[in-house]
Amino acid sequence: MQDHYVRAVLQLAAKLKDLPNVVGFDTMNEPATGYIGMENLDTLGIVRLGPMPTYFQGMTAGDGNPVEVGCWEFALSGFKESKKVLLNPSRVNVWKKDATDIWQQHGVWGYDAHRQPVLLKKEYFLWCPESA
Repeated sequence: MQDHYVRAVLQLAAKLKDLPNVVGFDTMNEPATGYIGMENLDTLGIVRLGPMPTYFQGMTAGDGNPVEVGCWEFALSGFKESKKVLLNPSRVNVWKKDATDIWQQHGVWGYDAHRQPVLLKKEYFLWCPESA
């Protein structure tokens, strides 16, 4: 998947390189800080309509795990979880063949003895200048 992405970006660069009014391009859509400053990876971000994994659930789904998550809708009283849905039932792994999830490599999460994903460092991305 990563190789496919890099080839796609190279194709885009080849098409844009001779255009006189293009100074550059960016592959990020609305870049943000990502996980930096996150206090707990086992929480939801900004709630949106539809299936909403926590940050941790997203990491484990990307490693090929089926994950049951809440599906959200908007009602008169605001957002509410309407049901549970299973993400990644086909166990698709987004990492390169024989590669390990980068956050698993850093000990953010791992597997228990029953091969169930376990969050090991929920505050891994929290950075506090006072304690640095």
